[in-house]
Formats: sequence, C-alpha cells, structure tokens
Amino acid sequence: MPHIIAELNASLLPASSEQELLNALHLELAKEPSVALDRIKTRSVHLPHVIVGDDTKADKMLHIIVKLLKGRTVETRKTVGLALQKTAQDFLIGKSITECYVTVEIIELDPETYAA
Repeated sequence: MPHIIAELNASLLPASSEQELLNALHLELAKEPSVALDRIKTRSVHLPHVIVGDDTKADKMLHIIVKLLKGRTVETRKTVGLALQKTAQDFLIGKSITECYVTVEIIELDPETYAA
C-alpha cells in the first residue's frame, strides 16, 4: 500500500539512473518495520518546467511524496522522510548532481477511504 512518488525535472537523470534512484528509495522505505516491501508502489513523474525560489540557482528539484496509511507516529514519519531525503541526496551526489533541491512530504491516507 505505501506509495513513493518522485517528482523531478524531466532532464535531471538519464532513464537508467532514474530507475536506480527509484530502487534505492523503494528499498529504503522497506527498512521501516511497519512497511512490507511487497506492498510498496514506487514511480516517478517528470516535470517539464520547474522554477525554484528566486530562479538564481539551477532549477533542479526532486520532490518525494510518500503516502502511508494513518497510524504511524510523528517520529516514525519524520524518520522515514529524513532517511528518504538522505538516500536521494547521496544518490544525486554520487551522480555529480550537487545543486538539486530535495524535499520529502509524508501524506497520511485514511484507511476508511483508501481502497487497495
């Protein structure tokens, strides 16, 4: 059930590197004891046009949205978010991409209205 949606500049990574990033995020989320690896759904969304801040730096961004069912503590959600952010930042640095804004948003889904 958990979802990872990576929104990124369409030109940020070549396709093979993008798949590596998605795999890294997928496996990082699976480290959380309350998440089952076989239930995670991970995908990317390309953004053709991006403006970040005052437009004086490179307009490169990666925004990671994680959707989880309600019930996890704030501390768990923070831990998951920071771990995914670090995974993404380390991955990008390894690809020599240093000026990229990496953000993470955790969204709680209501189990009464989410159909899986």
